[in-house]
Amino acid sequence: MASTKSSRVPARKTKAKAKTKTQTRAPAKKKAAKRARRNVKAWTAQDIQQLKQLAGKKSAGQIGKALKRSLAAVTFKAFTLRVSLRVGDSKRGRVAAKRAKAR
Repeated sequence: MASTKSSRVPARKTKAKAKTKTQTRAPAKKKAAKRARRNVKAWTAQDIQQLKQLAGKKSAGQIGKALKRSLAAVTFKAFTLRVSLRVGDSKRGRVAAKRAKAR
């Protein structure tokens, strides 16, 4: 009962590697260089002073427009300076509290 064919599966022919290590690293360098070219504007003492003056009086979006910065930049800088951006006369979250008191 011995068969002439072996029970092993013949090895597949492998294709040559498409990319070498140096070819795969080249795009990563381009991405790193692209990240380094971000348009980042440094915070001046005058910007920080204006941020502190407007905090609590205007929303973070309005402060961002006044300083010509993004909402995220204003929020993060206020966080690092430990300045609250919460607006005092804002009705956000207070409607539910009034309803609970009325019951």
